[in-house]
Amino acid sequence: MRHRVIVALGTNCGEHSLMLAKKQLAEVFENITFTRAMETEPIGTTFNGINFHNALATFSTVKSVASVIAMLKQVEQACGDSRDMRGKGIVVSDIDILKYDGDRFHQGDWEREYIRTLMSETETNS
Repeated sequence: MRHRVIVALGTNCGEHSLMLAKKQLAEVFENITFTRAMETEPIGTTFNGINFHNALATFSTVKSVASVIAMLKQVEQACGDSRDMRGKGIVVSDIDILKYDGDRFHQGDWEREYIRTLMSETETNS
């Protein structure tokens, strides 16, 4: 059975980092599509006022939710993301599952304006 998945991508290292994450994801999930990128202000003080570039991606897979999450973390690492860098306020690549079939993840993210805006784009592309 195929599962519909929506993930959020974010970086505060510029659009080139977002493009790298998209390229890596497209190599892992063959039928992936992306929303447009949105630049947003950082949430909290950890990120030193550096804006983020964000997008959503949708795809279908036969993989379990645990497998998808593990694959997303591997893509983050392949893009150069690490806990050490995040500790310094640098997010090279943050990729989080938002929805797997009917199950929602990262509930707080659903309240963010850019997530709501980009989510409407995924619904028109479905």
